[in-house]
Amino acid sequence: MIGLVVFIIYWVCIYRKKQEIALLFLFLQVTGCFQIVPLGLITLDPIITKPFDWLSITLILHLAIFFVKIINSKRTLTLAVKIFLLYLVCLLVYSVTILRIEPKVSISVFRSYLFFLSPVIFVDYSAHHIQKSFKLICLFTVIASFIFILQSVAGTALLATSQVGDSAISAGASGLSRFYNLPYYAVFAALFYGNQILKKFNFLTFIYIGILFGAILVSFNRNTLVVTIISLIAIFFHNRKFNVKNLILVIIIAAIFIVPVAILQSDRVNSGTSDIQAITNLSRYSDPSNFNPTTVSTTEYRILHFKERYNYIRQQPISAQMFGIGLVNDQSYIINSFNFRFGVAVAGSKKDVSQVDTGDIVWSLLIMQTGIIGILLFLGIFFSYILFFFRYRVNDIPFIAVMYMGSLLATSFFSVEIISAPVVLLFSMIYILTVKLSLQHL
Repeated sequence: MIGLVVFIIYWVCIYRKKQEIALLFLFLQVTGCFQIVPLGLITLDPIITKPFDWLSITLILHLAIFFVKIINSKRTLTLAVKIFLLYLVCLLVYSVTILRIEPKVSISVFRSYLFFLSPVIFVDYSAHHIQKSFKLICLFTVIASFIFILQSVAGTALLATSQVGDSAISAGASGLSRFYNLPYYAVFAALFYGNQILKKFNFLTFIYIGILFGAILVSFNRNTLVVTIISLIAIFFHNRKFNVKNLILVIIIAAIFIVPVAILQSDRVNSGTSDIQAITNLSRYSDPSNFNPTTVSTTEYRILHFKERYNYIRQQPISAQMFGIGLVNDQSYIINSFNFRFGVAVAGSKKDVSQVDTGDIVWSLLIMQTGIIGILLFLGIFFSYILFFFRYRVNDIPFIAVMYMGSLLATSFFSVEIISAPVVLLFSMIYILTVKLSLQHL
């Protein structure tokens, strides 16, 4: 019911030209109210089964209502996005007519990639209101991050998640519970506030950064922590407007974070070192059947997960290698022909583990569903966005987007966040903002 209320308020704000508030409610839709509201109150069975279903409807309505403006606007979609979407349409037809995949399954998979159309939603928004909306989005992310920290301390899930097996107990020195439902925009918000505090120190902003970093720390995700720190360092050098006072403050802040990092992440760092030593010789992973899925490390699991599916695709005809096995998921009859050993255990599934769907590695999905060509086109989207943002890096948000999208690519082997609807919506909005800012300077 809350999901429906948020959806209605969004369109009321559109009608009344309250753009800044409308953008907030748009992101409330796609994130399930920033994961603060239980999923059962967001969904509306049987039509709306996930928060991003609201975004699907919103996207369709924007295409219908603002079609003329979208068609006449400049640079709504990048060429890379257009090619990828056209490729997906061809894959949908190919999957249903040639491969005989169930239409319901193929359409469901196809829909999950359609969020790359999201730039069309922002065509009618002004650059001014888009820029102002980042403050609200980041503020709600801070609130969600604070709740994330509380749930780690309490050992009870407080934020909503659609991921199976969302928590595990950390055996480290901290004694905290490890959860996997880190707020969607925690890294982006950390970069956003980090950019602000590097320009002018503000105590409240400092608190926000502390909460965001605290959430990233108690997520016990080494990769997210590393890419966030590297991105902040890049932002520091990009600003170049830094006095001695601010430098001292950054040193103090760094010192404050060293102690909790050393304590909370000690076991993770040690296991990370072991992972690096274990995977030094990648040739040992050529045959995943030599490994026991229950005894490998998380890093090895991800390597073997992708390798197992890549080996399968490589043994198929050239058409399957290039285009994948079709737009399929674990609800398709086709999984009966698979016998993958590495995957997330799913109760009541036809197999012991998930054969196609994964909450870990986006590349396993892409190689199965879209083939080698799909992966290349997908990479083309991200590199085209990064190059475009870098071209207009004189503005703060585009440069932050460069760092953010770089961090998404760097961690894409450890999650599917890079293709999640909330993330795609965010960098789609940044793209349109950058286009509008570039046109203002012509």
